[in-house]
Amino acid sequence: MRVAKAFAALVGLLTILALIIDPYPPAPRSKVYYATMRADLRNLVAAQETFFADSQRFAAAFDRTEYATSSGVSVSIALHGDSAWSAVATHASVTASCRISVSLDGAAFAGGRGDGEPVCEPPPPTRGWRFRWEY
Repeated sequence: MRVAKAFAALVGLLTILALIIDPYPPAPRSKVYYATMRADLRNLVAAQETFFADSQRFAAAFDRTEYATSSGVSVSIALHGDSAWSAVATHASVTASCRISVSLDGAAFAGGRGDGEPVCEPPPPTRGWRFRWEY
């Protein structure tokens, strides 16, 4: 009888813990905002490459390219001579920003790596164990 009571208590305790701790919480919403900013910066790279192929220079404003940002995202472009540009994307819902820099010679500058890959500061949150009452 003692074993049955101990087993029942153990099952009850594990059930309560399973209700409190969720090993697979939904992804934080901020990850979506980071992904949107990175996607907008990658789309800007494609628009700048198209503009450069036509005019042999980079565009300093969006009105010269076929580019539009996503909802809530604002992007600013800075030219660095004839062979390089950088951009910063921010989202209205997060305090972080993502930067990208593109250089024809691959040199790193302006907070980016120079290779056309977005870099976000601070990085997006990671997925892990989370208690239900923290949502």
